Amino acid sequence: MENAPVGVDRAVIPETFVRDGGRRDSWRAFVLVVADVVFAVTIFCTAADLWGSSRVVPLTMIVPVVVSMLCSGLAGAYRQREDFMSLRFAVEHFLGQAAAAVISTAAVGLLLTYGSATQPSRGLMLTWPFLYFIPTLIFRRSLAAHERRRRGTPVIAVVGSEADLGRLRAELHQQDWHGRSKCFGPERFATPELAAEAIAPHAGRISAVVLGPGLTKLSSDHFTSLVGMHLGWAPVYTWEGFFENHLKKVSLDSLTPDWIFQGSFRMGSQSVHQTLKRAFDLVSVLVLGLATFPLMVMIALFVRSSSPGPVLFFQHRRGRYGRTFNLVKFRTMTMGNQGGTTESNDKRIIRGGAFLRKFRLDELPQLWNILCGDMSLIGPRPEWIRCADEYSQLIPFYDLRHLVRPGLTGWAQVNYPYGQDVNDARAKLSYDLFYIRNCSLLLDFVTVVKTGYVMLFGRGGR
Repeated sequence: MENAPVGVDRAVIPETFVRDGGRRDSWRAFVLVVADVVFAVTIFCTAADLWGSSRVVPLTMIVPVVVSMLCSGLAGAYRQREDFMSLRFAVEHFLGQAAAAVISTAAVGLLLTYGSATQPSRGLMLTWPFLYFIPTLIFRRSLAAHERRRRGTPVIAVVGSEADLGRLRAELHQQDWHGRSKCFGPERFATPELAAEAIAPHAGRISAVVLGPGLTKLSSDHFTSLVGMHLGWAPVYTWEGFFENHLKKVSLDSLTPDWIFQGSFRMGSQSVHQTLKRAFDLVSVLVLGLATFPLMVMIALFVRSSSPGPVLFFQHRRGRYGRTFNLVKFRTMTMGNQGGTTESNDKRIIRGGAFLRKFRLDELPQLWNILCGDMSLIGPRPEWIRCADEYSQLIPFYDLRHLVRPGLTGWAQVNYPYGQDVNDARAKLSYDLFYIRNCSLLLDFVTVVKTGYVMLFGRGGR
């Protein structure tokens, strides 16, 4: 059946509604700017007293404050509809202040006060942006929480079929969504009156409008109405756009063969990012290797005393471009029983092995694989050869995950629990492809932070 036109009439979403949305966004940005100025000046002056920099002149205070606020702006601190509760924003805001510390120190020390008796302490210039980071992040999270309480339970509106709604609800449930989802069938938008009746009870709480994957035809009037809705009070997303922007994964059901050729695909075999990523890997191996060497020695002695056999376990895994390499880890199973998927309370695991697996300590020897270039610090986890061959036959586009080096940890590992069957492999692939499509040093940094949380609380390991 041909899709009915989707949208709402201009009478339902009037121009004043769009302007009101703009005023709210402007007022929110104004409040954030004023609060940041107060935080910045107060914290800078307090930090100056603590560092004993009594010779600070107005110019040496104004420049760092402006630099920090500019870096905050670049990190999205004043961006329309920014999700201040997300880990991504916290990481971006922190990195922005790290950059502000370096820039403001150089600007004040080398350009404004070089050779002057009024030069402030470098310790002050390097540390105060991080003190500024804490209250500004807390304030934004408090503001976001207040806005959520004021608006009530948020609603995600799906314009499409009940099947589309069911699929999205399942995805939102996995993401611990604490709101509601509502389906509006195309027939509800056949007239302005029906559209008004459908949307009016939820207009103040709709946080996103998602167009079902089957909705491909929009009239010009409906398109204009959706644009007004998008610029005003409720952003409108395509099905694929909602998955990537909110769920941070790729919708495998709507994946097409030309996906890899689309302009937003960032991975390239000779890209600058790959060079920087490899340099980051080598530095990480050096730092982590030195920091964890005593721990690895203790683990090796523990494994040796817990079970007869070698300390290390080697297994062929599928790597970049489908090449095979030998992955190394601490042995956590009895001899002759390694390999295959691991069940809960697996009888093959040696004494103390469950603890090593839960906190990912058995993976530490893979720093050697990273050093050799077979793996990266961040990337899709390398699969056992037998599993990789099986999944490539059962899951479309599975081999795309081999476009990059496999990782010690990855986006799928920090967002999805341990899996052992083809359905879990399919779910993890949606995260792996999101990582490949949106690969960046920032996403790597977010993955590292989330990995620390997973290791600290032992989530998902077996």
